[in-house]
Amino acid sequence: MQCTLQLLDPRELPDEAWSYRNWRDLDGHPFWGLHGTYSGGGYVAELGSTSRTAQSVTQTLKEHNWLDKDTRAVVAEFLVYNPNVNLFTVGMLMFEFSQTGGKLRCWFGH
Repeated sequence: MQCTLQLLDPRELPDEAWSYRNWRDLDGHPFWGLHGTYSGGGYVAELGSTSRTAQSVTQTLKEHNWLDKDTRAVVAEFLVYNPNVNLFTVGMLMFEFSQTGGKLRCWFGH
């Protein structure tokens, strides 16, 4: 069985993926990385609830240069449910980029 992934048209992504939102709009808070302190604001692209949707969104963002040379950090926040023990877990994965293009990874679990 062959599976075909259809890419999203960038116009189908919500406007907030292309517009800066401050920490108040996102109900965010400042956090610290290895290379800097981040305000809690930024650009948001929701990846959806299925792996197929997430792949399509990330591929579309990649093809339209959503991340560029000025990007300093990418944060992925997620929620995982384990029905065996009726437990929700919240996690955050952060990638920081130095001005020279190096990448460091930090992980914070809650």
